[in-house]
Amino acid sequence: MAASAAWADGVGLSGYTLPPGPYHPGDGVPVMLQWQALGAPSASYSFFVHLVGPDGQIWGQHDQPAPTERWQPGKRYADLVSPTLKPGAPPGRYRVTLGWYAYPSMRRLALADASADYITLGQIDVAAR
Repeated sequence: MAASAAWADGVGLSGYTLPPGPYHPGDGVPVMLQWQALGAPSASYSFFVHLVGPDGQIWGQHDQPAPTERWQPGKRYADLVSPTLKPGAPPGRYRVTLGWYAYPSMRRLALADASADYITLGQIDVAAR
C-alpha cells in the first residue's frame, strides 16, 4: 500500500504491506516497510512497530536499528519485520503503529509536521486460539 509519512531528520515511509489477519496469540504479524530518505539523516535511528489491542495495551512489538546516518537522499530502503502477539492477547481489532527513536536516549522522532511521534499503519484482526 502506498503511504506518505515523514519524520523529522529526513526519514520517510513510502509504502507498506500489512495483511489483515486473522492472527492468534503467538503469531507473528508480517509487516513490509518501504522507506525513502527525504534528506540525509544526521544520526542512526531505530524504528518500532507496536500491536495495540482494543484495551490500548501493547500486545506485541518489534524494535530494530536502521543505519539511517548512511541513507542517501532520494534512495529507497525496505525492512520486513514480524512482531509477535503475546500469549494471552485478547481477541479484537488491533492498531498497528510505527515510529522512530534515537537510542540510547529513547527520544522519539516527531513527524515532520510535529503532529505526533508515530503513525497508525492500519488494523488487524486477532482471534482467540
